Amino acid sequence: ISQANSIGGILHKTLEFSPGKPLLLLTWPGSDSSRPSILLNSHLDSVPAEPSKWLHPPFSATRTSDGDIFARGAQDDKCIAMQYLEAIRNLRSNGFVPVRSVHISLVPDEEIGGFSGAAKFVESKEFEELNVGFALDEGQASPGDEFRVFYSDRIPWNLKIKAIGRPGHGSTLYDGSAMESLMKSVEIVSRFRESQF
Repeated sequence: ISQANSIGGILHKTLEFSPGKPLLLLTWPGSDSSRPSILLNSHLDSVPAEPSKWLHPPFSATRTSDGDIFARGAQDDKCIAMQYLEAIRNLRSNGFVPVRSVHISLVPDEEIGGFSGAAKFVESKEFEELNVGFALDEGQASPGDEFRVFYSDRIPWNLKIKAIGRPGHGSTLYDGSAMESLMKSVEIVSRFRESQF
């Protein structure tokens, strides 16, 4: 909230659909509130950490002399939330006023499935009133100035692969076995996956 307040012109509210799981909603009002809005989503929760395996305390963001920040959740996904805020800060400082309202939702429970916070938020009256026309959800940090946009993530493909080949025995390796056919399938799937990046 203090970061949003330092930008100016950002409205904020805290919503709590499940006890102990607050969702922060920031809004940069657009000049035409009748148009569908833009929603930028990120999350504030992080997975557990083993402090003994960290060079710095994992839950006390440590900034090094070269500007790197070490903290649990810095890469997944607080850095993206900060990028959203910094983009708005830069746009506002250059006098830009969006036509559409821009919302940033910082959800409390992405790492545990999103059922108690994010899911209840998208089913709420508050979400409906946002009139979202376009949404971006988190992403990956980048050390450079290039950022990838993914149109989806982790969409399951249920494949059934039937392999036919010569039967074998544990002590003898035969050419043309079903296992060799399966390995070819795995290689094809791996090449396809590599082509997607």
